Amino acid sequence: MPISQSDQLFNLVKSLTKAEKRNFTFYSTRIQDADTLKYIHLFELLDKQKVLDENQILAKLKDVDKTQYSNLKRHLYKQLMVSLRMIHIKKDRHPSTRIPRLRRYPLWKRTLYPKSKNPR
Repeated sequence: MPISQSDQLFNLVKSLTKAEKRNFTFYSTRIQDADTLKYIHLFELLDKQKVLDENQILAKLKDVDKTQYSNLKRHLYKQLMVSLRMIHIKKDRHPSTRIPRLRRYPLWKRTLYPKSKNPR
């Protein structure tokens, strides 16, 4: 994920409700412990910040360099989107158009329109 999209990831994390954050944590830690998952640690750091400060995040992620950080952000974004789709899959009443709309709905709901056109 390019640096210019860091704000989009930060805005997505900040726009999650308490229930969605809890569900994401449960979803992500269903196989491994949260202490071993780097993207969970990144999620917690982003959630605690009031204003995005990537230098502070990189300082706290001691075993991650800048190239890994970009991949970590991309992976966190993908996992967030999967988790949000799982929450909203039962709410969709039109099964024929379910998949394309479910890819955009979590972003559209949070008024993150530009990213909702191509959420991959």
